[in-house]
Amino acid sequence: MLSSLMQFTTDMARPRGKHRRFLSFFRRASVSTWLIFLSLVLPTQAQQVHFRDITAQAGIQFTHNNGAFGKKWLPETMGPGCAFIDYDKDGYPDILLVNGTDFSGHSHAGPTTLKLYHNNANGTFTDITRKAGLAVPMFGLGVAVGDFDNDGFDDLFITALGQSHLFHNNGNGTFVDVTKPAGMWGPSEFSTSAAWVDYDLDGKLDLVVANYVQWTEQTDLYCTLDGAHKSYCTPESYKGTSLRLWHNLGAGKFEDATQKAGLGDPTSKSLGIAILDYNEDGWPDLVIANDTQPNKLYLNKKDGTFEERGVAAGIGFSEDGIARAGMGADAKATACLSTRLLSQRWAGRAWSRWGLRVSSLILTMMVGPIFLSPTAILKIRSSACRSE
Repeated sequence: MLSSLMQFTTDMARPRGKHRRFLSFFRRASVSTWLIFLSLVLPTQAQQVHFRDITAQAGIQFTHNNGAFGKKWLPETMGPGCAFIDYDKDGYPDILLVNGTDFSGHSHAGPTTLKLYHNNANGTFTDITRKAGLAVPMFGLGVAVGDFDNDGFDDLFITALGQSHLFHNNGNGTFVDVTKPAGMWGPSEFSTSAAWVDYDLDGKLDLVVANYVQWTEQTDLYCTLDGAHKSYCTPESYKGTSLRLWHNLGAGKFEDATQKAGLGDPTSKSLGIAILDYNEDGWPDLVIANDTQPNKLYLNKKDGTFEERGVAAGIGFSEDGIARAGMGADAKATACLSTRLLSQRWAGRAWSRWGLRVSSLILTMMVGPIFLSPTAILKIRSSACRSE
């Protein structure tokens, strides 16, 4: 409205004398009026937005168990994932909270599992974990929601320390662990994030799983800050490990296509995954956020393989050529590629499912007394975008 008003006054024939003074006053008065209006309205609207903690009121009773018992093992530093999922298709989003468990021989919190809370459609939730068949002990870390068999009901993949799990939605309010029959049983990894993506566009959702470092109870390292007490080691102390790509064969079966797709990289220390169409060719690409290792951008070559372009795209390293502490990644649709690297102490892991073409990316990084990464904002533009 203001720009239209200003355009109208400036497009008029140049006035003279009293008319000039009047229009000059009119323009100043108009601008002042709008500024006063905006100053009054905008703060008022902002003050109306507020949040209050209704966790207990909603019936959510959840405590995360990171398994800590005093030895400062690396997995203890990880937070749990969560997801909204309308598992029973009643139109109301339900809540799933991932949980860890006690380490073997060091029980202190008792049996803990992930939690599925059913939305009662009245502002409250009911814990139906056991009834739904999800009370399976594991050191869970992340979750990906996706309908891998196209039956109309969303299924679950839970990333974990050790064996991750695939749960099929039976469509009757229950789930069944199909990790073994799906061909996913065996890999014992430090799996953090996961994303469903139909990378070969065959109509079936495939799965990308991010893995962190090579860590086991037996290979835990001793690190110290003061020379007297053990501290948590940085990820630089451990060897990296490759992500894993599960190709959906149909009929509930998957095959490990990591190497065949060109995604095998044993140096990665991955915490986040985002799906985006980087070059806007209609094929989903992958972004992997790595901790103290270069971030990766895998360009889909449309033949079942990927090509790594992270450094060329400008997201591999910082402006100083240093690998940042990538914690997570997210993507959203914009007119052109806009990549921002933001710094945070901790960031929740991101889970994406391919459903639309996206071309902007946000990577979150960790800063603090242990993992140090300079705060930076990096923007890159695709060739199709105009420079600012």
